[in-house]
Amino acid sequence: MPPEYGHRGEEGQVLASALFAITLLVGFIAATVTMGQLLYAKGQVTDAARNAAQAAAIVATSSQAQPQALQTATGTLGPARCRVLNVAVDTAAFAPGGSVGVKVSCNVGLIDNGLIGVPGSVTLTGSGRAPMESYRRG
Repeated sequence: MPPEYGHRGEEGQVLASALFAITLLVGFIAATVTMGQLLYAKGQVTDAARNAAQAAAIVATSSQAQPQALQTATGTLGPARCRVLNVAVDTAAFAPGGSVGVKVSCNVGLIDNGLIGVPGSVTLTGSGRAPMESYRRG
């Protein structure tokens, strides 16, 4: 009589357990990659806001600040592929010794950024403020 290696009906249990563990591992890796990509995109948006504020702080008039900030933010984001890009410029303190603030909002499609199978979008925001020179003409 051959020896029994387990109870009857349990022959596929190890395989089922292994498949379950592999599925969980793949899901964890996918979630980690997704979060990493979103954090990278958030950093790009924050960099764009900081660069836009610096660019807006060196223009001659407050009316030139908005288009300069928009152009700089668009150039900085480049491959971020914003579905909707909003750049808000705060020029309330636009004077020698003052500052310029910029808030950038970027609506990013998750599928557009290579997250296959992840529907929807997320809006990432970043802000930056740059000082203006104290001795500038204006």
